[in-house]
Amino acid sequence: MGNKKSTDPATDGNVKWHQAFFEAIQVELDAYGDELQFESEYHLSREPLRMDVLIIKKPRDTPIRKKIAAMFRRYNIIEYKSPGDYVSVKTFYKVHAYADLYFNELKGADIRDITLTFVGSGYPRKLFSHLREVKGYTVEETHPGIYTVSGDSMPIQVLDIRRLPAEENLLLKSLSRDLTLAEFLQLTDEVTRQEKEARLGAYLHTVIEANPKNLEEALKMGSAAVTIDKVLKDAGFTTRWRQEGRQEGRQEGRQEGRQEGRQERDRQLRNLFDRGATVEEIRRELGL
Repeated sequence: MGNKKSTDPATDGNVKWHQAFFEAIQVELDAYGDELQFESEYHLSREPLRMDVLIIKKPRDTPIRKKIAAMFRRYNIIEYKSPGDYVSVKTFYKVHAYADLYFNELKGADIRDITLTFVGSGYPRKLFSHLREVKGYTVEETHPGIYTVSGDSMPIQVLDIRRLPAEENLLLKSLSRDLTLAEFLQLTDEVTRQEKEARLGAYLHTVIEANPKNLEEALKMGSAAVTIDKVLKDAGFTTRWRQEGRQEGRQEGRQEGRQEGRQERDRQLRNLFDRGATVEEIRRELGL
């Protein structure tokens, strides 16, 4: 949260995991688009304090049957940890403090109108031990990859996206550096089937950057290559990819040209020295 730096795991160098997650969670809950309002990096104050994702449920009594959002109430705060990072004890207290600050901004709200969701790519063993032993909370896996935390004034859940079922949460589950080729093709097929390429530009860009070998293999696979090319084109990725390729090609060409030029000049210089040329003759001959 806050202004992302290159060392921030949510950015992870050039792989922009946070924006990919924000697109994915919107499409995962697309069936409830009219009932939910999504806010990315919601500012809590004038200071650089930001919640990763805030989802506001507009009709409060509308049930959401998607399991990852079944507990949602009026205001739903989500903290996302990218692959390689994890949901820690400090993460829990930090986001809980954000929720308390946000509650102070709300007028006429009940603290139980706020929910907390922590999303990571692993089982947060230390956090769960702390919640059970220090806080006296109970933690129960109510559905695969969904852990419900009971005992706090706010409803809390922790999602391990590696354990979420692909048939219900394919987009979130695919936020990984370890996709197999089959999983990658399943993802692109599903995105094409739903015609969501344009809405998932940042998401697809992130998944491809995190799994470049899968793209290379998919583009060699006949009919699969046609689907992949369409997905990339509709997501606006192909243009960036080709532009980057041309730019890299030009840079490589210039570097190779300079290297060849230096090698040719070195050859000419050796020849002039072998012939016993003077310094002035060498300058004139080489245009120095």
